[in-house]
Amino acid sequence: MIRLLRSLSPMVTGIMPISTSDVIELLCTLAEEERLKVTLSESLKGGLITGIAAALGAFLLGPMGLPIGGALGGGVAAFTCGSKFQPVSQVIATMSQEKREHLANKIRQIMNKIDVTDVVVFAALVSGDCSVRSRVVGELVDYLRHEMSMALVE
Repeated sequence: MIRLLRSLSPMVTGIMPISTSDVIELLCTLAEEERLKVTLSESLKGGLITGIAAALGAFLLGPMGLPIGGALGGGVAAFTCGSKFQPVSQVIATMSQEKREHLANKIRQIMNKIDVTDVVVFAALVSGDCSVRSRVVGELVDYLRHEMSMALVE
């Protein structure tokens, strides 16, 4: 967070509108510090593996091969596909500009409630005040879960 404060301080002089890129940069830094990750499920690939194994089992062993092949295929699918994790900062970086703007507006609402008009001051508050930090992290997590339908690893 200190690195972010230093990088933003020359850019901000006086009161000026808080840019989306500054808010997004703050959120990426915060997500990295909190080690937030989302799970990326490969359910389609797993379903395909299970279905093929069930069909093969039925072909080789008849009707009893269907549950046997399905069970074996399900196990293989769970092992090979599973869940992969991606850092939230990377998810934010790959979001469309519209989604970034929407997320930044949600964070700006928090800033307005605490009457902060400078991203550097807000970054310092997030860095030093646990309640502000938890509100921002909570809003980020809520956005990812409800607006983007992602599952987070906490």
